[in-house]
Amino acid sequence: MNHFTTEAICNAARMLVNKSATCTRQMPRTITTIQQQDKDQILAEKEKFSFTIRNACEDDISTIMETRRSIGVHDVLTVVQTAIKLDPQAIKIAQSEEGSIIGTAAATYIGDDENGVHFAGLYFVSPKFRGRGVGVKVRLPPTLYF
Repeated sequence: MNHFTTEAICNAARMLVNKSATCTRQMPRTITTIQQQDKDQILAEKEKFSFTIRNACEDDISTIMETRRSIGVHDVLTVVQTAIKLDPQAIKIAQSEEGSIIGTAAATYIGDDENGVHFAGLYFVSPKFRGRGVGVKVRLPPTLYF
């Protein structure tokens, strides 16, 4: 069994995660990306709203678990806790202006070489916000999924 250090896992994930960008929903299935330094904001064309994409933290664990239980997914608490502790940058949260979590996604690479393992999961978008660009933005780069 291979043993990977937290530092190696974090470094691999950091190399793969894109920098922040802002997306504006122009028309169905078309997203225009505009670079912005500090945060991601997205405006949807149906009832305008904006939200921020940020890294998960330990304070988010109970909300992530509760949100996923509401759609019938019963994760083991220690899986979510361990994922956030090992590499919080690998778990992204879409947060509404009001502060509620409206989406999540996680992806990381565990390993020091090409024989490592990719992990993707915790993908969720609140039903109220589906079809409005949240899932497109909260997901991590496709290279992390394969």
